[in-house]
Amino acid sequence: MRVTSSAHVAAMVSVGVLFAAPAGAETAAEIDAGVEAARDKCAADVPGCETAAEKAQGMLVFPKVTKGAIGVGGSYGEGALIVDDRTAGHYSTAAASIGLQLGGETFSQIIMFMTPQALESFRSSSGWEVGANAKVTMIDQGKAADINAIIAESPVIAFVFGQQGLMGDLSVEGTKITKLDR
Repeated sequence: MRVTSSAHVAAMVSVGVLFAAPAGAETAAEIDAGVEAARDKCAADVPGCETAAEKAQGMLVFPKVTKGAIGVGGSYGEGALIVDDRTAGHYSTAAASIGLQLGGETFSQIIMFMTPQALESFRSSSGWEVGANAKVTMIDQGKAADINAIIAESPVIAFVFGQQGLMGDLSVEGTKITKLDR
């Protein structure tokens, strides 16, 4: 009986990872093109994004994060750190989850470092985890009207936008961000 349970868990984990696994590693040029498009889309479509971007010390831009789950889930995306309007490195974002969940989606995500200390904390870490290394304030349509207060109070804020697909949860808690060699 124990073998069957282990096989079942392994199969569920495999399915969750397959949903979120990257189709293939992107080149630096492909990542950078996607980053520019995502920045433009956020500025055009999401209230408060452009205001926050103008004040940010740096930002992690993930143009396409894929998330999928059947009980066990995962997400993955590749992007870049932008500092002074230049690419300062390429990164991946990954997360895993377990629970009552089913579905799949893609979305774009921008994490903005609003203070020099928040940016330096990110850059000096070997692997940055949302929740462990920093609390991130999520911005949604309802909060965007008060963006200046959020910027003043939050050293790290995140915008999630461009959702396609059907999945119940959009959060960055438990996400691990790792530097890529590109």
